[in-house]
Amino acid sequence: MSNQSFEQTVMVFIKKHQLLKEEATIVVGVSGGADSIALLHYLCTLRDKWKLHIAAVSVDHGLRGRQSAEDVKFVEQLCALWQVPFVKEKVDVKKEKNKLQEGTQLVARKLRYRVFEKVMEQFDADYLALAHHGG
Repeated sequence: MSNQSFEQTVMVFIKKHQLLKEEATIVVGVSGGADSIALLHYLCTLRDKWKLHIAAVSVDHGLRGRQSAEDVKFVEQLCALWQVPFVKEKVDVKKEKNKLQEGTQLVARKLRYRVFEKVMEQFDADYLALAHHGG
């Protein structure tokens, strides 16, 4: 599949499901993984044509030590290169897990979405864009 046909396929999907509107403000959750980087990059390619306002947010859950911090730094550098406002937030999953008596992934998700909500309010965002892979 060529890049053009891929882009056309994605655009048809976006329009069919009314996933975007012109001049929208989008907060993109970016972990540093391939899926979220691809999503951010794709939205950046639409930025001028759709007059989009894009901001990225990366959450360090504090679960992978230095590797987590390096992922956030990588995203921050990409955002600077692509001229995307960037917000980073560190959360303490282990501490919150002990308080809530819930599983690590559930607590991480709850904390992550609290950050997303805060950043969406900060930018008065219309959309939250997240990349998920099937796996």
